[in-house]
Amino acid sequence: MKTYQPRHLVLISVLVFMFYPSPVVAAPAQQTDDPVQLCAESYELFMKRKYLEALPLLREGFNGREKANFANSEDLGYCALVLGVLSQSNGNLKEALEAFQVALPIFRASQTHELEGFILTSISEIYYFQGKFTQAMEYSQQALVIVREVGDREGEGVILDNLGTIYKSQGQYAQALDYYQRALTIRREVDDRAGEGVTLNNLGTVYHTQGQYAQALDYYQQALAIERGR
Repeated sequence: MKTYQPRHLVLISVLVFMFYPSPVVAAPAQQTDDPVQLCAESYELFMKRKYLEALPLLREGFNGREKANFANSEDLGYCALVLGVLSQSNGNLKEALEAFQVALPIFRASQTHELEGFILTSISEIYYFQGKFTQAMEYSQQALVIVREVGDREGEGVILDNLGTIYKSQGQYAQALDYYQRALTIRREVDDRAGEGVTLNNLGTVYHTQGQYAQALDYYQQALAIERGR
C-alpha cells in the first residue's frame, strides 16, 4: 500500500472536463508549431486517455508559451495543468513542478477552487518525494483550506492522510497519529474503502515504529481485511 497518495489521472480528467469541456482552438489536421494549437491538440488526446501521444505536444506547447497568443489565460492554465499531471505520473518532478507553478496562479485568479486544491496537493506531493517536508506541509495546509471550502470530503481525507505521512517522515509520531485518525474518520464517513485501508496501514506503521506491536497488529489486520475484500 502507498503511504503517500497522489490524486489519480482519472480524477483530473473529470475535473478538467467539468471546467473546460472543449478546447478553444480545434486541433489542426496538419503539423503545427503554434503553442496554442499544440495545447489544443494535446488536450483532445488527454481526454481520450492517449497520454503518451499528448505529452510531447503538451511539452512543446508549454515551452513555447512566451511567444504564444492564448485567447485567455485559462487556455495556458489547462495546458500547464495537464502537463504537470502527466509529467508527475512519469516521474519528471522538475517539469511537473514548473508546470503546476504556472497553472496555480491562473486558477487562483479565476477562483476555480477545485483545480486550485488539486494543484496545491500535487505540488505538496512533489516536495514530499523530494524530501522537502516543510514545503510539502505548507502546500498541503493550503490545499486543506480549499477542499474544506468546496466541501470535498474525500479530498480532505487524502490531504489529512498525507499530512500524517509528512509528520511520520520527520519522526513526529503524535502529530502523525492525530492526522491519520482524522483521515480515518472521514474515509469511513464517505465510504472510501481503499483510502481507509491506506490510513489503517499507516497507523499500523506508526505504532510498529514506536514498538507498540499490539496496536500495530490490530491496524494491520484491519487494513488486510479491507485489501482482501476489494
